[in-house]
Amino acid sequence: MKIHGDKPYLPVDPSHQTGAAAPTAKKAGQSQEPSTSEDRVDLSPKAKEMQQAAQALVDTPEVREAKVAELKRAVDSGAYNVNAEQIAEKMVKDTLLDMLL
Repeated sequence: MKIHGDKPYLPVDPSHQTGAAAPTAKKAGQSQEPSTSEDRVDLSPKAKEMQQAAQALVDTPEVREAKVAELKRAVDSGAYNVNAEQIAEKMVKDTLLDMLL
């Protein structure tokens, strides 16, 4: 799988979530009284799920600090071993999957 860019999702505009309408200009002769009608937006369950997923991406740190610290300790102590065969196998699988997709 290839992901390009640092944010592969559409940002969620908070003004669309609150149901707030943009102010509109009144025509001449219309009353300046506030309108009693209210704009309303109903989101489908799928749209709500997408908003939650987008928020989860925003809330997720780009770097897993605990994992990085663990790997640094392993490298510094000499306990980190690289299995070249597993790396080569993973590279070949990823390349083949990219070619198929």
